[in-house]
Amino acid sequence: MATKGRAYHEEAWRNAQKICQLNARQVGMARALGMNPKKLPGLRPGPQQRWKLPVGKFIEACYWKRFGGDPLDHLPDKPEPGSCKILTPKRDVKETSQGCGMAVRGSGLLSHESR
Repeated sequence: MATKGRAYHEEAWRNAQKICQLNARQVGMARALGMNPKKLPGLRPGPQQRWKLPVGKFIEACYWKRFGGDPLDHLPDKPEPGSCKILTPKRDVKETSQGCGMAVRGSGLLSHESR
């Protein structure tokens, strides 16, 4: 039963893409914004609405306002195999007089602190 609803929903997005002349990136943005594909044709500007943005540009403007960038900016870059490095924060490290451990300055947590 869920398959029927999913196929219908996909068809609604295809129809909205065709009617509103959207590209795949704009459809992805609209989905990320949670827009209803049935309502998108109603957002098209009429002849007397010259102030209104086309649907694709409207979706892009809403996406920029909410997420602050292009969806391609939010994708993580794929590192090359074997070039992964573990990034650790830089800290000031000093050896303690007890000799078995190290204390970290700056974090407020000192191990083997002199008492």
